[in-house]
Amino acid sequence: MPMAQAGTGSPPLSRLGYIDALRGIAIIGVIATHTAFLFQGIPWRVGRLIGLGGGGVQLFFVASALTLLLSWHSRHETAAQFYVRRLFRIAPMFWLALAVYTSLDAILVHPFWIEGTVDARTILLTIIFCHGWSPDSINAVVPGGWTIAVEMTFYVMLPVLATCITSLRRACLLVIASILVAAVANTLYPTLAHAEPTHQVAEFTSYWLPEALPSFALGFIAFHLSDRLPVSRLLAGALLFGAMLTGLYLAWGPLPYSATLLQPISRGPVSAAAGVMLALSLDLIPTGWLVNRVICYVGRVSYSVYLTHWLLLEALLLTVGQVHASPAVAFVLWLCTVPVVIAASVGLSTLTYRWVETPGIRTGSRIARGMRLRSAPQPTVV
Repeated sequence: MPMAQAGTGSPPLSRLGYIDALRGIAIIGVIATHTAFLFQGIPWRVGRLIGLGGGGVQLFFVASALTLLLSWHSRHETAAQFYVRRLFRIAPMFWLALAVYTSLDAILVHPFWIEGTVDARTILLTIIFCHGWSPDSINAVVPGGWTIAVEMTFYVMLPVLATCITSLRRACLLVIASILVAAVANTLYPTLAHAEPTHQVAEFTSYWLPEALPSFALGFIAFHLSDRLPVSRLLAGALLFGAMLTGLYLAWGPLPYSATLLQPISRGPVSAAAGVMLALSLDLIPTGWLVNRVICYVGRVSYSVYLTHWLLLEALLLTVGQVHASPAVAFVLWLCTVPVVIAASVGLSTLTYRWVETPGIRTGSRIARGMRLRSAPQPTVV
């Protein structure tokens, strides 16, 4: 059954396990893309297809918006309760990763993930999730940490957006507005920040929140479309086929990594659109080869996997080094290495999910329930 919209008998979140499959697909794609860094010589066309895995980040953003909207409308919590839950969901594991990677930066000569300056300022900005607003801190301390900065800022906006975007029409307007915001912000940033058009600035504008906003907005489209589509294998297949065609276009299309006023459509929103089609396809028919216990489990621990898989890649770089091989050999080695990195990351992440993430989730839920009880009207004693 497709997801019912809030207010029309939304199903409990436990019945929406296919969203775990979305996250599992997303993190497998991300690891596949990052692992390719280890192998020089992979054919260009194959490399472009492998690079599609990077679009897993946009799929995470779509799944995040979708899940948060379902949670928001089913729990009927205040913004404060929502913020508490999100903080305790994200912060414990992220702060552990921050401590680990900061320590490794002091030990290792130059970890491959460093993309900025690691000093007291960038560490402080990362601790308070504000590192996403500075080019030299957005990805400096925790590898891939830019996504966490973007997510946390989106969480701040979610209560207002969820309250205001109450229809498919408004969700479409939000997508259009967010694309315009991204184009204007990316175009004006170098001038307003008095920054030269360097590689770091170009990377920053492809990472920061304005560029990610259309992907989150497309998650609103998925939410408001989910109860409008008929349960049909034909439609589900067509949506899946559309997602695949969009992916092929992304692999060889001329889309830039960040939007500008001259080219307002970038890779991010198109990747997210493919993610919406995939989400709706799995929503209509939540079984099959893309939704199974293994992928769903990987999706459940995907947050930890995202933060830990860099350790495995660094270990391979330190022990084996970057491999230079013929195209065929490089591709086969990559193909054999990806499952190993996934399995090792999931094994490590099973521990962090159990001992770090789950206690944080429980603590946040307990505090949020306590806030609800304290805010509930007390009975009048006669």
